Amino acid sequence: MSQKKEILKKIKILLAQKFESPEAALKFFDKNGDGFLEQNEIKELVKHAEVNRFLSGIVATKIIEHLDKDANKKLNWNEFKKATKDLLV
Repeated sequence: MSQKKEILKKIKILLAQKFESPEAALKFFDKNGDGFLEQNEIKELVKHAEVNRFLSGIVATKIIEHLDKDANKKLNWNEFKKATKDLLV
């Protein structure tokens, strides 16, 4: 299995097993309560998914690069919802 697929699988398992809904996951990782997931908050999500700590910053950057449609360097609810929908299908 490629490293990317392995990481996505770990994130999928975390979201499915630890949270009742994508909203609950967003609220848990949104430490400053602004309704967005910033890079450091996504990095925490990745760490909770038990991805290698060395890779967590790189993975967080890649997640933002691929999912941040409005280019504000963070994920809003719609971006996060689409990402989790794609993961949980």
